[in-house]
Amino acid sequence: MKNKKITMYELMGLIKDDKAPKKIKMYDEIYKLLDIKKDYMSNNKNTCLSTELQKLLKYNYLTTVLQTDIEILPEENDELEDIREIEILDFRKEPNDNLKDIAIIINQLIKNQKYLKEKLESKNEIK
Repeated sequence: MKNKKITMYELMGLIKDDKAPKKIKMYDEIYKLLDIKKDYMSNNKNTCLSTELQKLLKYNYLTTVLQTDIEILPEENDELEDIREIEILDFRKEPNDNLKDIAIIINQLIKNQKYLKEKLESKNEIK
C-alpha cells in the first residue's frame, strides 16, 4: 500500500483539527508526532519540524513552503499482530462443552487471521 501524500498546508489543517498523523516524511527525513507540543521530531537530526519550516521560510516564498509534499507513513499498530492460540483444556472435572467450543472457534479465527496475514505479505512481496 502506498503512503498518502499531502501538502504542508493540509498537514497544518490536520494538526489544527487534532487529526495529525503520527509519522510523516519530508525530504527523506522521518518525523514523529510529539503530542504535548503538537510538533514533529526528526528521527536522525533531533530537530523539530517547526524549526525546519523556519529554515525553509528564510530561502523560499510562503506558498512554496505550504506546497511542500509530505508523506504520511503508516503507524506501527496498523500491522496485524501474531495472536497465540488458546490452550484447550480437558473439562472433565466440570463438564462445560460450551467453553471448549468457544476455544475451538477462537483458535480457528486465529488460524484464519494468520493465513490472511501470510497472503497479504506474499502479495506485498510480489509488488
